[in-house]
Amino acid sequence: MRSSKRFATSRRTTPSGSCSPIGSKSTARPRANFIRTQIELVHTPPGTDEDERRRVVLFTRRDAALKAHGAAWLRPFHPYAREDSFVRGFVQKIDVPANTFLQHAEP
Repeated sequence: MRSSKRFATSRRTTPSGSCSPIGSKSTARPRANFIRTQIELVHTPPGTDEDERRRVVLFTRRDAALKAHGAAWLRPFHPYAREDSFVRGFVQKIDVPANTFLQHAEP
């Protein structure tokens, strides 16, 4: 029988509901922060001075995350996605030439 204490300290549940090992080398934590930042930007429209100050902080945080990790996050989609492809932290669009798409499409 597995100890719940041992389980709780050795694994964590991700937002998708799957478990991933704690301490694995990845950009998971920065990516999660990037996602939260982009979502907060959506929910902080320009308006009051306080909103504008918060948006400056969020844009700075977003830009720093993209500078540090953007290339790695986009690597699976290279060369079809760019930094402006992210919406709420996820690659939302890719630009694929029609001939490339057809060449790799599944029958």
